[in-house]
Amino acid sequence: MTLIRGRLYDGESADCHEVVIRVDTAGYLSSEGYQLPRHHFADVAVSPRVGNSPRYVDFPGGLRLETDDSDLLDDLLREWQPGQSGLAHRLEKNSRMILLSLFSLVLVVYLAVNFGIPALSRSITALLPTSLDDRLGGEVLEQLDGLIFQPSTLAATRQDQLRARFRSLLPDLERDFRIAFRSSELLGANAIALPDAQIIFTDQLVELAPDDEMLAAIMLHEIGHVAQRHAMRAVIGQAGLSMLVFVLTGDINSASSALVVMLPSFFIQSRYSRELEWEADGYALDEMLRRDLDPALFAAIMERMLDADPEETATVGETDRTTLLDYFQSHPPSRLRIQRFRQAAGDAPSP
Repeated sequence: MTLIRGRLYDGESADCHEVVIRVDTAGYLSSEGYQLPRHHFADVAVSPRVGNSPRYVDFPGGLRLETDDSDLLDDLLREWQPGQSGLAHRLEKNSRMILLSLFSLVLVVYLAVNFGIPALSRSITALLPTSLDDRLGGEVLEQLDGLIFQPSTLAATRQDQLRARFRSLLPDLERDFRIAFRSSELLGANAIALPDAQIIFTDQLVELAPDDEMLAAIMLHEIGHVAQRHAMRAVIGQAGLSMLVFVLTGDINSASSALVVMLPSFFIQSRYSRELEWEADGYALDEMLRRDLDPALFAAIMERMLDADPEETATVGETDRTTLLDYFQSHPPSRLRIQRFRQAAGDAPSP
């Protein structure tokens, strides 16, 4: 006879009963301390063994036993439920299986983040109306105006001049493309494309460019973000990442809060994924070639922006080799982006 000590719950209240469960040589169960219906051990469900955590024995009818006698349960499982005797515990002790499981998890996460979620966000975005982008963009700009933007100090005539150049670059799309100007000490020389087709240029960027055609190159890049709905794709991708966090950790609060706080911080950092930045560069490059604009203009303004930002300049370096640090940055390495436009202009040799 086997004796299992534990706490029995009746499934109808939070009260528990300290009991001793007897399992006789025929496999039938009875108890001391509680009137237990007669059951055979083959009819109960035993939770897997995970380390030294308590285990549960679920009886027909809703009764549940919580016990620390895992070794006794494993013995009973081997006798009365062959094949169920502590599989999880055996796997937990198998270092080869642990390494294989860890490798599989890393591989699944890598494939999901780099291929699955981007493909899913692209497909979902294509099904959504652009009116959702418009609503999203208006809310984001309100937050940014309260956080990082100050009114522009550019002269009205200068703003009108740049607006006219912007309008000449617009694609034939049913979107209300607009350009606005703000000052921002935090962002410095930068431009942001909002989901509602409004593009924000900072005064600092306008002042950095000695040639308006350099600003036109940046305008085309930001128009590319809007035309390809990168902001909405990024939002959906972030939602996918949040759900992945929930699946891996079971923490729905962290997953949901990540999405809630993402929008303003996303645009403050002005960072899309490497894939989306590369796509926007491709749009700008194609449009510059189609409009007989020199691609070297984009490379030149990029270099000026890098020189104005010491942190970014430190990542450019003098080598064409992509480092591990480059891989984890959200933008494609700046030197590769510059090289792409230099090569298109015929100013740089092919690698």
